[in-house]
Amino acid sequence: LTGYNASGIKTVEDLENVQIIESSSTSVTFLILGCNPALATSSLAVRQAIAYALEREDLASAASDDSGKVAYNLAPPTVQYYTEDVEKFERDLDKSKELLEKEGYSENNRVHINLISIGAQTYWISACELVKAMLEESYFDVDIVELESTARYFQADYEMGIINFTYTTSFPMYNILFDMNSGLDLAAYVDDDLLASFTQIDDEASTQDLMRKVVETLAYYPLFYPTSFTAADADLDMGPLFTELEASLLKDVSWK
Repeated sequence: LTGYNASGIKTVEDLENVQIIESSSTSVTFLILGCNPALATSSLAVRQAIAYALEREDLASAASDDSGKVAYNLAPPTVQYYTEDVEKFERDLDKSKELLEKEGYSENNRVHINLISIGAQTYWISACELVKAMLEESYFDVDIVELESTARYFQADYEMGIINFTYTTSFPMYNILFDMNSGLDLAAYVDDDLLASFTQIDDEASTQDLMRKVVETLAYYPLFYPTSFTAADADLDMGPLFTELEASLLKDVSWK
């Protein structure tokens, strides 16, 4: 058995005597929307305008080479009490422009966006080019900045970035994305009440309520849940047992 990502699996999928098994992932690929007070995106209205200018399905397809599942929740389906009942921010260019106009922006006074990505991640760059095209249909001007390492992701000096994170299957652990002391609050989003809520969730209702609040901050804009690929000898009887057992271990056991 050998594990692959979406690009790697293409190197073996046409080989004879090989079977490919797809399975769920505990990670999510998302856009960071910088909340540093020095940035225009520190305004929730601007972040909402970004969300309403984007077409998530197309971005997920481009960023995952058609291999990922579109994400609306920042948590993947493997997380306990996961729900898809969250705000989806469907594309609405008129609403995007309306929000920006209330903030004083217009066709002649556009919002500048630095969008960072790891240059070696070619699918991410493709998605960034789509983000640029979509946002510039509203009142945004976007510069794509290709990076060689993730160092700048931790500097909070950019409006947007694309990244993938792998988490545990316990939603309270997502507090690291909203805790400046964790070193992983990449959006530089500060809300003490929201952060405290992570210590107070204890059942399905409270977990899902916080999931909705997290999505609505738009500090992070989910794109897709990656698919994991396993290549195995065609003679191995993997059948449904392998994927069913793996899914059970991820969702029903590992969080405990």
